[in-house]
Amino acid sequence: MVRDTEPFLFLGGSPALDFVNTEIVVHGEPKDLLGGESDLLHWMSASGLACAGMRTRGLADAKVLRSELRRMFLRLAAGEPLRPADVEGINDALAGAGGHLEVRFRDHRPHIEIGLLGRPSPAFLIARATAEFLAGADLSLIRQCEGSGCILLFYDTTKSHTRRWCSMAACGNRSKAAEHYRRVSKSRKAG
Repeated sequence: MVRDTEPFLFLGGSPALDFVNTEIVVHGEPKDLLGGESDLLHWMSASGLACAGMRTRGLADAKVLRSELRRMFLRLAAGEPLRPADVEGINDALAGAGGHLEVRFRDHRPHIEIGLLGRPSPAFLIARATAEFLAGADLSLIRQCEGSGCILLFYDTTKSHTRRWCSMAACGNRSKAAEHYRRVSKSRKAG
């Protein structure tokens, strides 16, 4: 469900999944929330992936990466294993940036960071977030929303790992209301 004040949905549990979720379905019709370069830059900022010196162009490359990520995440949500072919687009986006690895400190702890030779593209920054997610996540917990007509994906971090909907406020409530209506209609017909 899209709000008028903030067109992007951040309920995937990962910037990688949230980026894929910039393609949605509204009233049964597909909608691309990235209509132009300014939308991509706004999403990058809202997601926390934007950085100083980031290239301000790159919508076409980002959309190609998004399509590849959607296919990969749908396979994972269906319980299929991650394959080397699934990460080729991610590796291409990472290799295209040019750079080197550095050890830097965050909160007085060392971590590896990529030192770039030029300005990073949005696709590079999204690919980096995806690579970090894939390396640290339990990939069996990637899910596709069970809401009727919903195409959103999410990472199920619930304790019981039984999350079914992108959000309870949107698809969860609609599903529960539809089930209630079916039960009431069935009992009226039986009575």
